[in-house]
Amino acid sequence: MQTEEKQQGSWTVLAVTGKIDTLTAPELQNRLLALVGKGTPGLALDLGGVAYVSSAGIRAVMVGLKAQRAKSGELIFCGLNENLQTLFDITGLTGLVKNFPSVPTETATGNRRIGIACFAY
Repeated sequence: MQTEEKQQGSWTVLAVTGKIDTLTAPELQNRLLALVGKGTPGLALDLGGVAYVSSAGIRAVMVGLKAQRAKSGELIFCGLNENLQTLFDITGLTGLVKNFPSVPTETATGNRRIGIACFAY
């Protein structure tokens, strides 16, 4: 798994590629918690380059989501492929997190408008 961070206005886009499994999930969780700890108000998790997510990966995302919400921040998904979309639907994640197919620009989320981009790296 590899991650790349990009600032887009007041939002941070974290692009993830590869597999999120038992070995790599702790790295993703630590990366998400570090971003939350920096006070990132908006976090876009671009999973367009992810081929596989294990239960440990789902847990890492949930831990990041819980921490972000505890700080009144927002986390969104971008670029979910069909397999991840199905997995996140089954686990209920898509009911908790707004999901954008690719590059949302000036998309309404909640009470504020955002202009973010989810890139395929």
